[in-house]
Amino acid sequence: MSRYSLVVQHDPGSGVLDISAHRLRPPLRRYEQAGCQICLIGTPICRGRGDDDTVVRQLAEASDIGEFSRSLDGNFLILINVEKNKTLQIVSDRFASHAFYYSQLTDRRLIGSLSLSELVSRLGRFDVNETALVEFLHFRRIFGEKTYDKRCSFLGAASVLEHSPTGIRLSKYWQPNYRQSRLDLRSGADAIADGLRRTMQVNLADAGDARRYALFMSGGLDSRALLMAAAPKPLCITTCVTFNNEAVVAQEVAKKAGADFLFIPQPLAGYDAHIADAVFYGGGQHLLAEAHFIDYGPRLESRADCFFLGLGLDVFFGGLYLPKHPVRWLRRDALHFKLDEITRDLTGTFIAGVKYRLQTSDPWSVIKAGARVRLQEAIRCSIDEIVVRGRNLGADGYDLWEYLHLHNFSRHYSFLMINSIRHWGECRVPALCNDLFDAAIALPAELKANSSAYLKALNQISPALMRIRNANTNISAGMPFARQSVQRAARIIANKYGGNFLTSPPVSERSWPSLADTLRASPALMSALRALPQSEQLEALGIIDLDRVRDAVAAHLAGRRNESTLLLLLVTLDEFARHVR
Repeated sequence: MSRYSLVVQHDPGSGVLDISAHRLRPPLRRYEQAGCQICLIGTPICRGRGDDDTVVRQLAEASDIGEFSRSLDGNFLILINVEKNKTLQIVSDRFASHAFYYSQLTDRRLIGSLSLSELVSRLGRFDVNETALVEFLHFRRIFGEKTYDKRCSFLGAASVLEHSPTGIRLSKYWQPNYRQSRLDLRSGADAIADGLRRTMQVNLADAGDARRYALFMSGGLDSRALLMAAAPKPLCITTCVTFNNEAVVAQEVAKKAGADFLFIPQPLAGYDAHIADAVFYGGGQHLLAEAHFIDYGPRLESRADCFFLGLGLDVFFGGLYLPKHPVRWLRRDALHFKLDEITRDLTGTFIAGVKYRLQTSDPWSVIKAGARVRLQEAIRCSIDEIVVRGRNLGADGYDLWEYLHLHNFSRHYSFLMINSIRHWGECRVPALCNDLFDAAIALPAELKANSSAYLKALNQISPALMRIRNANTNISAGMPFARQSVQRAARIIANKYGGNFLTSPPVSERSWPSLADTLRASPALMSALRALPQSEQLEALGIIDLDRVRDAVAAHLAGRRNESTLLLLLVTLDEFARHVR
C-alpha cells in the first residue's frame, strides 16, 4: 500500500502554488473563490457544519483571516493562495492535528510537507538539531516548533503562516485563556456532556449519505464516551492480542448501546512490513511502535468509511499527565489520586517527573559524555521557553504544567496512532474540538485529578453504560475513584477469606502488548535493534555513543534489563536518518 503524502511549494516571485497530494483521506479539495485558490485538508467545521461549501463561502466573505480562522472548528489544514498578491496563507487548527513542516529555500521559495522525512529528503543533506534529538529521547516528543533539522519548522497550533515576497510571517489567531473564570463540578460536567454531544453530532452529520462509521473501542472511558454521545451508533471495533478482559468489556458496552461489534486479533508482527511507513508518518519524531493500526487496512477498509478514536479525553479531563500520585491503602496503590505539589522550579520538576518521559531506561546513557551537560541545559532552555509562553497567557501551577503538553498537541507521542489509520482510511478524533478544549482549559486540576467532572458528565449522558465495569479496574465505570478504591479494597479482603471477586486485571488483559513483547514478535524490529551498534546514521548524528548503545542492546537481548523503549526510539531515529541522508 502506497503512503499518503502532501508536498507544497510556493514561489513568491510568480505567486504560483504547486501541490502534490497523494492518497489523503479525505482527499484534498481545491476551490476557486474571489480570486483565491483554496485547498482544504481534513474536515474543517464552520458554524456547526462540516461541509466545504460553508467553509469556502465564509472565507470569501471574511475581511480578516484571523477572524475567519477563529470561527473554525475541527481538524484541518487550509491553504489559501492569492496569485495576484503572490501570497500563500496556511491555517492550522487549534491542535495542529494535520502536522505541517516547512522550510524557506535560498531562492525564497517555500516548501512544506505533512512528513518531516519527506521534507528533509527533498532539501538534501540533514542539518542536525541536537536539542530536538535528545528531547525526543527524553520525552518521546518534541516541544515548540523546532524539528530535527535546523532548516525546518513545525507549523504551530492555531497559526497562520503567510508567505509573500517579503518572506514568512507567522501569527496566532487563537490562544488558550487561563485568566477566565473557572468551571465548578456541575458546570464542568455540563460543558463536557454538551461538548461530547455536539462534536459527535457534527462528526456524524453525513451519516444519512450512506457513510459508514466505526469507533475503535476499548473497555475504558474515552471510546465509551464517544459511543454514548453518538447517534446513530457506529460499528465498534476492538483489537487485542487475544479476546481478553478488555475485549469482553468493550463487547458488553457495545451490545448495551445497541451497536454492532467486531473483534480483530492484533498482529504482533504487524510492523514488519511497515517500519519505514511508521517513521515516515511520524517524521521520526514519534516512536514508531505507536503506529498501532498501520497494518489494519486490508481487514477494515471494507467495513467503514471513517474511523473514530477516543484520544484526548483522558488528557483533557482525566488529568492523565498531571503531577499526581495514587493514595496508598493496605500497603498498595489505591485507585484515586492526590495532586503533587509543584515546586518553584517547575521546569526542572517537569523534566524529571512528567509521566510520558522515558522511565524504563536512562536516555542520557547513550549520549556522548562530553555532550551531556550542554544538551541537558539546551533541554532546560527549550522547556523554559514554553513555560514563558504559558505564563504570558496567564497559566501558572497545574495550568502551566498542562500547557506544556497541550500546546501543539499533535506533537504528543500518541498522535502517530491517528496517522497509522490515515495510512489506509479516514480518521477523526472528535475530542479535538473547540468546545471540549475550552472546557479542559477552564476546568481546575482538582476536578481532573480523579476525573470528577468527566465521570459526572458521562453518568449524565448514559447511566446504564457507566454501570458496566471499566476494563482497567473491573469496577463500575461510573463510580467515583475514591469509592472504587473502597470497592477494590473490600474485594481484596474478601478474596483472602475465600471470595471470588474480580480485581484489577494484569497488563496481559489490556489492549496493547508491551513494547518488549512487540519487539520479540517482530523479526524486522529485532533485526533493526541488533544493527544499532553498527549504525552509520546514528554515528553521523554526532552525539550518540555507539559503545553505550551496544551495551544496551546486549543487556536487553540477554534479559538483564528491559531497554525496549530506548532501543525502539533509537531504531526510529536510525530509520529517519537513513531516509533523509
